[in-house]
Amino acid sequence: MVTYNKFTLPNGRAISYDLTTGDRTDSLVVVLSNSLCGQFRTWDHVVAVLSGKGYRVLRYDQPGHGASGVPNDLSSTTFAMADDVYALLQHLSLKVVHAWVGVSMGASTAMRAVGSLDELVEGTMQRWFGSDWIASNEDEATRMRGIMLSGTSMDGFETCCTALSSATYDLRLHTVTAGKGCSEVLLLVGEKDANLPTTMQELRAGLERGNGKPVELKVVANAGHVLFVDGFEEFSHLLLAFLQG
Repeated sequence: MVTYNKFTLPNGRAISYDLTTGDRTDSLVVVLSNSLCGQFRTWDHVVAVLSGKGYRVLRYDQPGHGASGVPNDLSSTTFAMADDVYALLQHLSLKVVHAWVGVSMGASTAMRAVGSLDELVEGTMQRWFGSDWIASNEDEATRMRGIMLSGTSMDGFETCCTALSSATYDLRLHTVTAGKGCSEVLLLVGEKDANLPTTMQELRAGLERGNGKPVELKVVANAGHVLFVDGFEEFSHLLLAFLQG
């Protein structure tokens, strides 16, 4: 059973997280960071794979997701949310992480509200996975629907949308500095994730120009936006190969 640990950030807001213990005190730490509407439980299967290979895994909830609190001023949020994760890492005495694995806004963290979240769920499921995958994977689709509905508050949705609409979310503005301090970078994208495969090619080129080192890009076949769910097997294979390479 997942335990929702909480840490009070310097700004007074609580962030919920889960950190696996690992087999050894020197186990390498992998951070998993979520998309909008996805609390850290979406990573359950990936955690099992990584833990089975001896990694410690840290995952956390975005503001208003899971058991994480939201800012008093919902309109003030920017991608300074990365500072929240930095504070959490300091709290846990994790000076170095082996890898950061993020999806959607979770990847951006490394570098207008609606009436009801229920109304968004099916549209989001279709964008993330598509009707064919949903029909063929009923149990997993039901699990993801339940996580989205039970783990995201309206305030959390609004504050993360505010961050997504801020100028700081445009990754193209940060390719010169993104990845500094990282010895290797791997970009993974779902084949069916709209135009993102093309956009990621452009981002890859910008990162290489800015950092002067090669950046690997892999396209996960038949996967959509949340590729670690509908492309689980290939995602896990590519991630482990990168971590252990």
